[in-house]
Amino acid sequence: MKVSLVAFAFLAIVSTAAAALPPPLRPFLEQHCTDCHDPDDKKGGLDLTSLSTEPTDAAAHKKWVRVFDRVLAGEMPPPKKARPGATEQRAFLTALGGDLVTKHAQQKGTVLRRLNRREYQNTINDLLGVNVNIIDMLPEDGRAHGFDNIGEALSISGMQMQRYMEAAEIALNAALHAGEKPETTKASFALGGGRAGESIGKHWLKRPDGAIVVFNNGGFPSTEIAGLRAKSAGLHRLRITGYGYQITQPVPFALIAGTFNRGGDNMVHSYQELPPEKAATVEVLLHLRAGDGIKISPEGLNGPDGHSPIKDGPDKYPGEGLAFQEVTIEGPIIEQWPTRGHTLLLGDLKVRELPADKPWMKGKRGYVPTFVAESANPLADSRRLLPLFLTQAFRRPVSSGDVAPYLALFDAEFAESKDFLVAIRTAAVAALCAPEFLYLQEPAGKLDGFALASRLGYFLTRSAPDAELMRLAATKQLHQPGVLRAQTERLLKGTNLDRFI
Repeated sequence: MKVSLVAFAFLAIVSTAAAALPPPLRPFLEQHCTDCHDPDDKKGGLDLTSLSTEPTDAAAHKKWVRVFDRVLAGEMPPPKKARPGATEQRAFLTALGGDLVTKHAQQKGTVLRRLNRREYQNTINDLLGVNVNIIDMLPEDGRAHGFDNIGEALSISGMQMQRYMEAAEIALNAALHAGEKPETTKASFALGGGRAGESIGKHWLKRPDGAIVVFNNGGFPSTEIAGLRAKSAGLHRLRITGYGYQITQPVPFALIAGTFNRGGDNMVHSYQELPPEKAATVEVLLHLRAGDGIKISPEGLNGPDGHSPIKDGPDKYPGEGLAFQEVTIEGPIIEQWPTRGHTLLLGDLKVRELPADKPWMKGKRGYVPTFVAESANPLADSRRLLPLFLTQAFRRPVSSGDVAPYLALFDAEFAESKDFLVAIRTAAVAALCAPEFLYLQEPAGKLDGFALASRLGYFLTRSAPDAELMRLAATKQLHQPGVLRAQTERLLKGTNLDRFI
């Protein structure tokens, strides 16, 4: 009697939900399920008579998947209940499975995701071949579940667009206004140079091998390398040779770059370590601004209570220390010149610096040089260069329709300024603020090669796909399992994995 009443209630009360179910499901649910999963019993917290069948209800969809799985595994109906026949069970699973697949197809997909601010900076730097710090210019990204790369949390505002424009212009100026190729130099330094030498014998120990042993964490006395300053901005190779002193474990240290002036912008580049008692060399690559120096700050050095280098004397102090023998800096290391951004936007066009209005200001803080690009045919050059830039910026081939708005912007700017460099930079700024650049473009359905390349690049390097991924996407090879696996392994071994970490 109860089964009939529940069946009636199931059909009458939730007629809307029942009507949405394929007909083969109804008799099976009435005969085998709703006796236990109705409003009265609700075993396992499941009431099938009120469970939504709307495709947009993700929570209900998961419960229907669970029903499918339990029936398929033979767990439901339970062993004490009447078992459905094989044909009846197969018909139910076929109907429910087909319905679930159809509804899943209606709701699956990803939210259009904006690049977070670190990805934006990485992408612009890699695209243009520069190293500008623009993260602090951009608003903090929203977070979901502790992550800052979840599409639902990454909104955008008018203020944010303004900041994107400002950041893009700074990066483009760095690429297009690079001036003459800087000279690469190499120099070696010791820790105890300059005024720091006053600490030797008082706070620090000088060993027979020439190493300077420090027992402090770099606060006082300062462990800044005296005399070491980057002559030009760019990538530098730093080698630090030393060892742990009176310690049995490797000694970690913070590698800090900055001007070290009051209120200066100093940043921890990375944490490294040197082995105990035996000299070794740590080599790192880091971007420095012109005038940046280096400080090496040991971490976690300990000494016995009641002792200090000053009280005991550095030669008798029994505590742990870090011995530095030599610090060598080489740079800037020029990977490509002119910069990649210069080549993309200007090709082989020459750029020259105009004479300064106030020559005495040149080379001083606050001086901003003015450059012009020499183009004999600005219209033709813009049609030749902008599509190449947009292909790289948008991480996919571009159509004439994609390019048209940027050509129109170039034409309007050039008509007003008569300056090719200004006009091409204006079009590039617009491209670097466009949805095609700011968002991961993933249309419904299976990802094409370029979308897959972007997905992989931003996952493992937090930046746009590199030339190898783009080549494999263009030749339709990236979807091949072996190729995809090999590219994943390559990126995991690459130099940009620290961004993922």
